[in-house]
Amino acid sequence: MPLLRSRAGTLPISLVLSAASAAAIATPVDLPDAAEIEAAFRREVAREPLPGNLLARAMIESIRVNDVAGCAPVGGQLWCIVTVSGGFKFNQHRVLALSRQDGQWRLHPEHDGDLPPPPSPQHAQALMRELASQAQTGGETTAELHRAASELEVAAVRDCDLASQNGSVSCELDYRLHRDAPATVGDFRFRLSGERWQLVEPN
Repeated sequence: MPLLRSRAGTLPISLVLSAASAAAIATPVDLPDAAEIEAAFRREVAREPLPGNLLARAMIESIRVNDVAGCAPVGGQLWCIVTVSGGFKFNQHRVLALSRQDGQWRLHPEHDGDLPPPPSPQHAQALMRELASQAQTGGETTAELHRAASELEVAAVRDCDLASQNGSVSCELDYRLHRDAPATVGDFRFRLSGERWQLVEPN
């Protein structure tokens, strides 16, 4: 059974994170699908002449957008975590920024590689509290989780990185399990699914 780990050691609780929980983005947005994002990529490529090198040209032309994990609104754009293949890479996750213009999606390559905003501390706290409330264990662990379901506090979410192989976003969190618990630093993984952030089960 997975344990909640931190840099201060292994805490005596199991969050049972396999029951992924999510909180919706407040304002619904129109999300592009894989075909629309690939079309936007083709239009962006068409703005510049293809390289004369045949191998480089073949690699560009082979790129495909296979899936869209989710998108987050950022300043009038959508920053989407997508699965791409092509060239020598297969099913790699990356972030692409898009906006809707004249009825079509337009790519913004200046934001290639930027991460969408991670869950806020309040959002991460809500996800972790909900998961703690769903956990079913026994003994002292149950008492700890009962308190965590209403008292767990997240002070900061920082240093986030995208895992290119699975599309999850790993962030460092400052949190307290409950009011009487010491401040703890731990790494947690989130996944953007549609418009929702989910907390991912640790390895």
